[in-house]
Amino acid sequence: MKDNSLLIKIIGILGVLLLISVFFNIKEDSMDGITGSSIQEKVVICNENYMRHGDGCCLDLDLNSICDEDEKLIKDSEREKELLNQIQVLEKKLKEIEEEKEIEEETCPVVCDEDEICVPINKASGEVKWLCVDDPDQLLGN
Repeated sequence: MKDNSLLIKIIGILGVLLLISVFFNIKEDSMDGITGSSIQEKVVICNENYMRHGDGCCLDLDLNSICDEDEKLIKDSEREKELLNQIQVLEKKLKEIEEEKEIEEETCPVVCDEDEICVPINKASGEVKWLCVDDPDQLLGN
């Protein structure tokens, strides 16, 4: 009889634990289905010269409703674009100067006589032809 009594006690304890578990599961499930339940929202109050930003506050000294950190990023981005434009202009000027220097450094590839001078002739195609000339005025048509 003692064995039956112990068995009944164990079954009774397991039954109570099962009922408690079922009760808490039903309670949690029933809360998930409720709509319109109030959720406490954290109230953020910012000091003077600060504005609300996300879950906190950020500095806004000029009171233009843009966080000063974000404003700095915008200004840095604009400055970066300006600098990139200046770099492109300077690179273009440098290329032009290098091209002019190359033209100036060209020397006559033709061996001329003592009484002749070497003269570059620019063709319409952009090619340069070198000639030995004894009278430069003849080239100019004078």
